[in-house]
Amino acid sequence: MEQINEERRFRRVLVTGATGFVGGAVVQRLKAGGHDVIGLVRTRESGKALEASGVRIAVGDMLEPGTFVPLVSQVDAVIHAAQIPTVGRFGAAKLKAVQTGDRVMTGALAAECLARKRRLIYTSGVFSYGDCGERWVDEETPFNRRHSAPGTPRR
Repeated sequence: MEQINEERRFRRVLVTGATGFVGGAVVQRLKAGGHDVIGLVRTRESGKALEASGVRIAVGDMLEPGTFVPLVSQVDAVIHAAQIPTVGRFGAAKLKAVQTGDRVMTGALAAECLARKRRLIYTSGVFSYGDCGERWVDEETPFNRRHSAPGTPRR
């Protein structure tokens, strides 16, 4: 009975980064479980496939809390999986951009969730490469063991 009550309690869920690697999987699982999902995406175009599957789309910017904070009042819980895009070389400038986006969005969501007594789940992919300077990172790049999660296999 407890599981049923928990599912009803968190029926409406906002997922940030809804088209991303982590967020996309979360959205699929929530929809399969019968939850009502609002997917926060960067552009309406990127969210069209989600919208076609029954996800309500909201367009927002990690650096502009006014584009996503009002959505918290419409849900029972928030699952935060968004990240600033990191295409190409990943050096100090991109690291700073990722950290800034994460700080702004996470801080704003946390404050609003606390104020409205909503659950906030923070999730992300594992950053296994660390700072590679100006080198390109791809599937062949070896993991940086200093920055990997414990138990990450070597390549």
